[in-house]
Amino acid sequence: MVMPLNECASPSSSSARRRRVSAALALALALAFALATAGAAQEDGYYERDLLASTDEELRALVDNDIPGDGLMYPSSDDEVIVLTINGSVSSLAPLNEKLRKLDGTLNIQFTTELEAVELDKLEFVNFLDIIGNERVASVDLSGLTKVGSLTNPVYSNLYIRFNPLLQDVRLDALESLLRDLKVEDNPMLSALACPNLQEVGQESDLFIIDNTALASLDFPKLQSVRSWVIESSPMLTTLDMPDIRTPAAIEGAESRQVTQSDLEEYAAAQTDAAEEAAVETALDNAFWGN
Repeated sequence: MVMPLNECASPSSSSARRRRVSAALALALALAFALATAGAAQEDGYYERDLLASTDEELRALVDNDIPGDGLMYPSSDDEVIVLTINGSVSSLAPLNEKLRKLDGTLNIQFTTELEAVELDKLEFVNFLDIIGNERVASVDLSGLTKVGSLTNPVYSNLYIRFNPLLQDVRLDALESLLRDLKVEDNPMLSALACPNLQEVGQESDLFIIDNTALASLDFPKLQSVRSWVIESSPMLTTLDMPDIRTPAAIEGAESRQVTQSDLEEYAAAQTDAAEEAAVETALDNAFWGN
């Protein structure tokens, strides 16, 4: 005869069974919490809420499901950082531009293969924007952007435009305030960069203009001061409109004083001389080694 379990179980086995049930429930709750926060990661006391779109369909779904109707995206708590990343085969940012107005978080537009234009002229504010490594992007329109950076999360308050091989045009017409760094780096077809209304930058702001080999002019007519300014490997740069800027490191070791057009001319000449010297050294090396 087989006895019912409740008759054959000892008190100790019942206790063990309850412990196993409790453990299973705890595990189920932990898994549910993990799934609910799959995009969250903690770093420097902040939790990252990751939103990712790698196709046009995913971007449309993200816009419909995650961006509020008023277009204002703010963290749900003081320790949350929203990270919105667009990559892969996304070919148009039109759905995002139609809805997003302010993002108190990070917007990454990175390593896209089909996107030809970053059209976000209706975006007014973002805490951190990184446009990097986009194979086909030829233009960036941020003409409605007025402010980059938030005092509530200053660590992430930068604007980066980097490693975009076909980028020719950048519009930052309305940008007035930048809390941290502006970095424009390795965009070999970019010939001009203008921030006609940029007036205010943070006390820890640095501006980096590096490896933009076609860049001929910089236009920052209202900017008065930054912590440091670095211009490197931009041999075509001959025009600088910064009548009021004073900075401790304007052009590769320049003294702390106003930067003038003659500084740019000397810089361009030095870049040309350095390129010619490098070419001569390369030719001599090739001749010596028989290459």
